[in-house]
Amino acid sequence: MACRVTEQGEMIRFKYGLPEITVSSLSLYTGAILEANLLPPPEPKESWASHYG
Repeated sequence: MACRVTEQGEMIRFKYGLPEITVSSLSLYTGAILEANLLPPPEPKESWASHYG
């Protein structure tokens, strides 16, 4: 499995300039990817159905 992340140039130093921040950022990305791919999607709320008809 491959994961590609696109960042603006000025954000690279901000997010990855220090090892502690790099580990934290990559941990957040990894958790979000796993959650999005392994957990079932949320059930639509009743209010959404009435709103979008």
